[in-house]
Amino acid sequence: TQSTWGRKMKVIQVIAATDDPTLRLLPPAPEGYEYVIGNTVELHQSKASNAEVLLNFNGNAALLSAIWKISPNLKWVHSRSTGVEKLLFPELVESSIPLTNAKHAFSRSLGEYFVAASLWFLKDFNRMRRNQSDRKWDPFVVRELYGLCVGIIGYGSIGAAVAKFAKNGFDMKVLGVKRTIPEGQDPLVDQFYPVSEMKTVFEQADIIVVCTPLTPDTVGLVGAEHLNSMKRDAILINVARGPVIQEEPLIEVLREKRIMGAALDVFNIEPLPSDHVFYSMDNVLLSPHCADMTPSYYENATKQFEVNLQHWIRGEPLINLVDKRAGY
Repeated sequence: TQSTWGRKMKVIQVIAATDDPTLRLLPPAPEGYEYVIGNTVELHQSKASNAEVLLNFNGNAALLSAIWKISPNLKWVHSRSTGVEKLLFPELVESSIPLTNAKHAFSRSLGEYFVAASLWFLKDFNRMRRNQSDRKWDPFVVRELYGLCVGIIGYGSIGAAVAKFAKNGFDMKVLGVKRTIPEGQDPLVDQFYPVSEMKTVFEQADIIVVCTPLTPDTVGLVGAEHLNSMKRDAILINVARGPVIQEEPLIEVLREKRIMGAALDVFNIEPLPSDHVFYSMDNVLLSPHCADMTPSYYENATKQFEVNLQHWIRGEPLINLVDKRAGY
């Protein structure tokens, strides 16, 4: 495509199906740029040499890598999702080309999920629904969320959203586990712990919320020693990725009722096989990786790209930069 001045248009590649209804959320292409949309290498082939920006809607690492290889002039890659563990291929990691993501787009909804899942167990809504179904009048004691202790494993954007609900909404004690302890005071966190002292947080907390990204360092991060150190009336919530928690120890702890229960939004295998034991456990609240799937999910995610695109055009620093070696 030629501009009015005879120069070739610069290209923003979008890895998405051409009939993806959320493409309507894309901002207009900036002056001098055009979108090239497709979910195959062939659809990008003809204009790949003019591509400066690569926006990944839902492609995997193999497709992203293949398009990367035919795009010698790329200068920026953006992921519409927050988790990038499935997108990092060696050439991208080793390159100086920045990778950004949709950090912050889904944090508030996951913070709300922490509140909802906690109250599900503390108020025993499951028992209420059972009694209602059985037409049974059976008053019982319920617990409060107010003033309890929450341990946040992985204190990033999602962890901070959890802490905000916990501290401002319920005056909870907040313990955070972070790879690098931040300097200075965080008004939402009572105390930070390094990963090496994570077991201490599991011992103290009434509710554990796992928020850490999935990286080689966090696969199996939460194991038997942590789960077995939890209080018997504690709650575990996982909004990170399934493999962060070792599944067999978790199943054992739940089967033996050593904790109150677990709210699981993510799993080792997704979709979760229909014969999986989690489906039959009455102390598991199971959601099919949809805790952040709000009506504005795609709008919020695409807005992050729009903001960064404006930065890009103005020559300003990009936001939500991913540390490609760390994996988040």
